[in-house]
Amino acid sequence: RLMDLFGFYDAVLRVCKAWAETGLEPSFAKLAESLPQVDGPAAFDADLLALVIANGTDLSNKAKVEQFRGGLLTFMQATSQERLLAHEAEPWFQKDVFQVLCEILVLERPAALPNVAAVVISAVVQFGLDAIALTGFLMSLRVMYKLGRAGEVEETQAIVDAVGKALVTAHRYLMSEFVGEYSLLALVNS
Repeated sequence: RLMDLFGFYDAVLRVCKAWAETGLEPSFAKLAESLPQVDGPAAFDADLLALVIANGTDLSNKAKVEQFRGGLLTFMQATSQERLLAHEAEPWFQKDVFQVLCEILVLERPAALPNVAAVVISAVVQFGLDAIALTGFLMSLRVMYKLGRAGEVEETQAIVDAVGKALVTAHRYLMSEFVGEYSLLALVNS
């Protein structure tokens, strides 16, 4: 069963990586058409999922992780917020990038929608295609495979909308001549 789940996660991540490399022209709907089908509900195993992500991405680059956290900290201070999530057992800045993305996009209720955009934009600016692929992957888990808080329909739709806009904003920023010139707050508010 674990190998089946590992293979499933790996297959979904590969589809999401291919989607990320298209430059985001296809929508989430186009991504959904390419995802593997499952019989019954998909399972969620955070440890196994973290292993697949660690093997398939560069999200553990220490310098990039520090820049990711620094950008979010500046955003949080500028918006006078203390929490990314409505309820945090441990501070967000003690978590790895995968855990922060997984919690805010799939497992927990965000404290505010701009936080979703800030996390996604900061991740994409620091980790590029890996963050785009992971974001597509996590949104697929929530929307297509009905994992995490997928049953919260209004929240899920609001997150889908915020993530879609954040991905486009971050991707356009990375392709522009202005890279490095705008703060995370400016990008979230754009």
